[in-house]
Amino acid sequence: MSRHIGIVAKGIVLDSVIDDLIKELAVATSSSEVIWQDYQFYRPCIINCAELYNYISLKFYSKESIMRNWYEYKEQYDDRAIHGFIDYCIMLFTNDPIMKSIAEIEQRFIYNKLNERIQKLNRSIQ
Repeated sequence: MSRHIGIVAKGIVLDSVIDDLIKELAVATSSSEVIWQDYQFYRPCIINCAELYNYISLKFYSKESIMRNWYEYKEQYDDRAIHGFIDYCIMLFTNDPIMKSIAEIEQRFIYNKLNERIQKLNRSIQ
């Protein structure tokens, strides 16, 4: 039972972090609802993988880190097949050496979710 309580607690904290992220980005973008929806898509992966949870939490730890990550995303937006800010952050994690150190089942879960997202976005573009 305590594992479920831990997951719920992590979810509440993470929701708060993402809410703060959206508030900070409100000055730079009007797509806060899209960012929230993208986050909801990846939320199960983030909550169930401790390393990804820590990575995302650190990415959005302060206003400065949020804005730095946002501007990096905007600079690379045209160069990649990345459609959303959260997609970009997940892709950064998959390219990080930390990704190789997590359990194989977590890696598959993240890659499957990412592939599902890419396929969904590709269908919506066509």
